[in-house]
Amino acid sequence: MLSPRSSLLSTAGPSHCALRFALCAFLVYGCSQPVNKALEGTGLSFACAVGDVTDDRAIVWLRAEGESSVSVHYGREPGLTYYRSSRKRQATGETNFTVQILIGGLQPKTIYYYRATVAGRTPGPICKFVTAPRRDDSADVLFAFGGDTKESHQPFRIMDAIRAKGPDFFLHLGDTIYADAQGAAYQLPQFWAKYRRNRNDLPTQRLFSETSLYVTWDDHEVSDNYHPDDPLAPIGRRAFFDYWPIRRDPQHPNRLYRSFRWGKAVELFILDTRQYRDISQGTILGSEQKQWLLNGLSSSAALFKFVATSVPISSRRN
Repeated sequence: MLSPRSSLLSTAGPSHCALRFALCAFLVYGCSQPVNKALEGTGLSFACAVGDVTDDRAIVWLRAEGESSVSVHYGREPGLTYYRSSRKRQATGETNFTVQILIGGLQPKTIYYYRATVAGRTPGPICKFVTAPRRDDSADVLFAFGGDTKESHQPFRIMDAIRAKGPDFFLHLGDTIYADAQGAAYQLPQFWAKYRRNRNDLPTQRLFSETSLYVTWDDHEVSDNYHPDDPLAPIGRRAFFDYWPIRRDPQHPNRLYRSFRWGKAVELFILDTRQYRDISQGTILGSEQKQWLLNGLSSSAALFKFVATSVPISSRRN
């Protein structure tokens, strides 16, 4: 279930010069044809998702039904009569048949349509997202944020309510699964299964098909209030990266904290409040991440600077 803290829409833009919040009602909107029907014959398990969008790049996530060669078609025409095609990639059991594909050369502030294709099968359903404006462009930005998608609360009807608002992107603030509930996960296939069950939720697939994502984790991707030295942490982290469209830094492949700019209006700073914790030092972020955040906030010229964190942060003075 999405918690009350997470069911907000945020609008920011130079033309507003103010920040407006509107609580999404927990309503069920008219549903289109179930996404699963559209996947028949495609060789795909779920609708695609796209994430870590910038003004010229994006990461497309897909999951095939088995070992196969996959690629992505993308373009600005809704029917994809004309499209560009990504390089082919192999879906293998090593990543539970999930693949992340970088698409580049995109135009800023533009709606793009895309679909995944499995060699020898019918192309998948067409999805869409919008790219970010250039950092010096004036543009309003509408986004939704949420968290705490516990499997037992499916269907996540709030996803249809968010989708009806047409956000530019959706920010998931963690607890994307509950690996420690309803049969705790201890091995990688069990973690993967948790993600599959959540991704099988139709409202979630519908939302992910029509917007882009920025995702971080909290504790339940591993276990309740886990510490960085928990032996399950590397397993939970691997499964997390397998199931979300996140651009990874080759020099720091486990790093999750990152930032994104959306025109003059918004800079989004996404934190990792779990794997750098050090109780002996009294830190949640660790020194390197904390300095990165402070430097980024002080140097950003964005009108609104959003800090995305899965846990509250406060300053304690002696």
